[in-house]
Amino acid sequence: MTLLHRAAAVLPWLLIFTAIYIPARMLTLRRPSRLSREAALWLLWATAVAIISSTLSSDGNVTGFVISPQFATSSAYYNYIPGRIFRRLLSTEGAAFWDFLLVNIVGNVAIFIPFGFAVRLVSRRGIIFSTAAGAALSLFVEICQIPMPRYTDVDDLLLNTAGALVGALLCLPRFIRAAESAEGPDDAPSEADNAVAAQDSAAAESAEEKTSTEVTRDE
Repeated sequence: MTLLHRAAAVLPWLLIFTAIYIPARMLTLRRPSRLSREAALWLLWATAVAIISSTLSSDGNVTGFVISPQFATSSAYYNYIPGRIFRRLLSTEGAAFWDFLLVNIVGNVAIFIPFGFAVRLVSRRGIIFSTAAGAALSLFVEICQIPMPRYTDVDDLLLNTAGALVGALLCLPRFIRAAESAEGPDDAPSEADNAVAAQDSAAAESAEEKTSTEVTRDE
């Protein structure tokens, strides 16, 4: 399956996710949020959805919502020896070499780059945390593939983790500082909170003036 076929298979799931996520997010927000933070959250979850749906739509077994008859009869493939994918690459010739390189090596790295970037941007954690999050997601995907007639490959885990590392490295500290400055501190009051505080302050001042006037009259 080429990269274009894989992207076409993932696109319907991304559209469904976005159609559900945006209204759900709007209903669950308790205070206004910056667009930059919401975009980063969407990128984080959308990348996870793309990765998981790609797991069910690669190798030509599942395309979009249609499962081919070969899915139930395909033989599973397991590789627990690191580096075997590169030996398979070197044994491939012609156009198949470039297709294998783009889909199985470059694709496995590239698909986790946005995830590593988004994890670091949203969590404000370090490179190790973001890389570990990518490794955990990749491990989850590979474990899910064990009972399926799919390719469970330790090289996929390593390449996915490398992609998450690249994404975390691309999320430069200035991006995190820019997001923090745009959002303000986590406990920053909203406009509604400021309005309520202003009303309370005005009421307190009015009560204080009234008390002072009554005291002056008594004197």
